[in-house]
Amino acid sequence: MANLTADTVRKYQGGVEPMFEQFPMTASVKAYQGSAMGHASGNAKILANTDTVFIGFAERQADNSAGIAGAVDVTVRQRGMVELSVTGVTTTTAPGTGIYASDGNTFTTTSTSNKQIGKLVRAVSAGVAIVYFEATGLTSV
Repeated sequence: MANLTADTVRKYQGGVEPMFEQFPMTASVKAYQGSAMGHASGNAKILANTDTVFIGFAERQADNSAGIAGAVDVTVRQRGMVELSVTGVTTTTAPGTGIYASDGNTFTTTSTSNKQIGKLVRAVSAGVAIVYFEATGLTSV
């Protein structure tokens, strides 16, 4: 997969109270609903494997493609459980397995050069998983 090019409604699960936060966007960025988001140099941007922190999933589209840094805010869902397509997940993958992202819409069980976004709750089927995620700033360790 690759970064989203259209809004994508994620399938969030119940059982975890979501948390939302707004962040100023980097200049020249358009974040589509459902994109995994990162934070670098004081602004939100679409997650890349070089970002220092994962801040959640864009709750709705935020378009700062023509603006300067901070001109537009993006609302992100910082905590919850979400159904994702995840490379490396099989029906026998153990709960608690780390889930990583290399961009705003590419998820894997491979940690090398990727950012951890959460942990496997359960495999729905081969390549599809329920993932518990929590923004880096919310984790207690």
